[in-house]
Amino acid sequence: MCSGSRATCSTGRASARSAAAEAEIAPTTLYRLFASKDELIAAYVDRAYEGYRERFGTSLDRGGDDPLQRMLALFDEQNLMLQPDVCRGCPFLMVLTEFPDEPPAGG
Repeated sequence: MCSGSRATCSTGRASARSAAAEAEIAPTTLYRLFASKDELIAAYVDRAYEGYRERFGTSLDRGGDDPLQRMLALFDEQNLMLQPDVCRGCPFLMVLTEFPDEPPAGG
């Protein structure tokens, strides 16, 4: 569930055109579904968050009642999620590239 979008891989920033192409829809459809790029990004973050909660919750369940086994199950799940053929980066950190720091006013 690493879920780093391919739409952000080449440049580090998403574009409506690349996101639509990845979803195999027309850019105009994307604009109808999301009122703004910020709304699209918020939906991406929400989906990534839910995916992480689901995967980590399932891994905790596999660990049973033993605290050590629960922690080890979390580590195992994270190792699976970070494999290069699955993971394109942390979706939460990748989103930060969409909101670069603004220089201080007057500076």
